Amino acid sequence: EEIPGRTAVKTYLIEAHPPDSGTDGKTKLLGQLAHQLGAFVKETDDPDLVEIDVPSKQAAQSEFWCDTSMGRFWRLHTIAKVDPADRFSDQLTGASPWLDKVWLPPRYLRDLPTHLGGRMQTFSLRHNRRSLRPNKSHLGELDFVTMRLWASDAASRLAKLQESDVFPHGLSMSSVRLESGRDADDEPLCVAEYFHHGKVTVTGNSFDEH
Repeated sequence: EEIPGRTAVKTYLIEAHPPDSGTDGKTKLLGQLAHQLGAFVKETDDPDLVEIDVPSKQAAQSEFWCDTSMGRFWRLHTIAKVDPADRFSDQLTGASPWLDKVWLPPRYLRDLPTHLGGRMQTFSLRHNRRSLRPNKSHLGELDFVTMRLWASDAASRLAKLQESDVFPHGLSMSSVRLESGRDADDEPLCVAEYFHHGKVTVTGNSFDEH
């Protein structure tokens, strides 16, 4: 989700197990995959940071930066628009058995405010069991749910949902949005939304808070 007139910073979390260990192995794997996808890899002054340029017929090329400094967990950063950014991330992780998205479980998303110290602004619920039922006419009342809630105290609303029997089989959390900083209007601010499939979108005015 983009804010009108502003493109959010996007980070895609990737779990990587390149067949060749070491920095050269990471760069080699990224180079091979980029070539398959029609993209170009450029090494940088930082051995753990690789630039990937993705050409586009409709607009200027999109630039991505892959940070491999966290071992098997890579971070793919970009300020490209959401559609080409999501598409390239999907293509990259789908092009090799050595890469996969980092899947964040519902409990991890729920507990992020405690771990990171931010304030929950929004949470989203989403699940769909319709494909598991061959006869769509016998769907249960909670076989598919999509819900997004904004609240001044979203964390307490989420806790009340969990304590109730509205969703007896548990909550399938899709994302949470956290705000950090800005105890006053003129102080630094960062708003980050964390998705269950390892995507993080960030807006604000503070790299330190990010």
